[in-house]
Amino acid sequence: MMPAYTWAAGFRQAGLLAALTAATIGCVPQPSVPVLPGPEVTSTPVPARTNPTPPPEPDRTINKEGQYPLGGARLHVVARDPANRAGLPGAKISVIGPGVGFDTSNSAGEATIGPLPLGTYDVRVESAGRLPAVQTKVLDVARQRFDLTIDVLPAERTLTGKVRDSSGRPLAGARIALGQSWTTSGADGAFSLPAAATGEADVRKTGYQSARTAGGDVTLAAEAPPRISFENGPLGTSAASAFSTMRAHLGLAGWTVADGDATAQVRVWAAPQDVSQPQAAAAKAFVASGGKLVVLGEWGGAAGYSPTATNRLLVPLGVSVEANLVRDPSSQHAKPEWLSPVITAGAPGTAGITALTMLGAATVQAAPPSFGMASAPATGYRVQAAEYDRVVAVMRQVGSGLAVAIGDTSAFLDSDIGRADNLSFIRNVLLW
Repeated sequence: MMPAYTWAAGFRQAGLLAALTAATIGCVPQPSVPVLPGPEVTSTPVPARTNPTPPPEPDRTINKEGQYPLGGARLHVVARDPANRAGLPGAKISVIGPGVGFDTSNSAGEATIGPLPLGTYDVRVESAGRLPAVQTKVLDVARQRFDLTIDVLPAERTLTGKVRDSSGRPLAGARIALGQSWTTSGADGAFSLPAAATGEADVRKTGYQSARTAGGDVTLAAEAPPRISFENGPLGTSAASAFSTMRAHLGLAGWTVADGDATAQVRVWAAPQDVSQPQAAAAKAFVASGGKLVVLGEWGGAAGYSPTATNRLLVPLGVSVEANLVRDPSSQHAKPEWLSPVITAGAPGTAGITALTMLGAATVQAAPPSFGMASAPATGYRVQAAEYDRVVAVMRQVGSGLAVAIGDTSAFLDSDIGRADNLSFIRNVLLW
């Protein structure tokens, strides 16, 4: 069974994402697609590059502009057992508001996160065997530390069961949510959810009708037909022309593909140049209602692309695309901007994926509960940024909804979608 969360943003300085322990998740059979020739391979050995070891960072924070605030406030959080007032070590603590920050509590149950942009934050604490706790905290003075103690109650029951389709086959990746308790079903359809004494959990999966459960097996009937909507055209083009190959293959899989479809279960934003506040609010409400939002970013300096607009969509959901560029000096391609990400075994959307090719990708991060899908290789490094995680594709569960961020759009355009397993990967992500 898939774990309730994986610390998807990576680890300080080490940079590489630890492999998830969940079983491999199945994917939709792939129609054949012609494989495009890869980027030109150079026969000249690339000299090894020695990068300076970055200083350790106290936490991971980013704001809606994709930059790290130097003059913001810090938040000191104590996760506590209310029965004995003892701190809870190993608790996952995330703060979401004008910025996103997250960390794991120390042996005393404490974590200090920041600097964070000033504003109002939801502070979420998760600890094994307990009910997730959420409190609101206002940070209103720059360069000041704020303190918050959160009591985390033990779960009153545990909902368990399996999610299946109408034919009795297990469904991996179903999202189960009851209040602030969220999890996903594993490869065998099984789930386990800490819960309060009363209430039914909402169960959803892309392409299926929703259901509710108080535990036990759940059957989800297929939607007919499921729908995917493209919300914008990337980099000054139209979605229909830029993604015609992807859209055609989604059609072969039985999905209805349209632009600006308010009835779609999946909505895609690709390298947006501008996102209004009403559009960002609509995206947040869509995910809160159980929808899947997929946002494709780009490297920070791409013409016609705005990291600020992209994070206006993502940061309220606890996810961000950074305003940077990943390079790999040991790449076998002609340029270090051509990246061959490391696939995270067992992560959502990665079944059957052995290789990806990205050009000019940015890194991404997400607060828990989240799943990292791919990361830059150990030899990769980043420019235009001050933080050293290497994840380039991530999913984050938000209630019964899902937010996905991938640090590259060009990999899925018609010109490059045939390289490596790019087409299979984006299909898996959209249909998972």
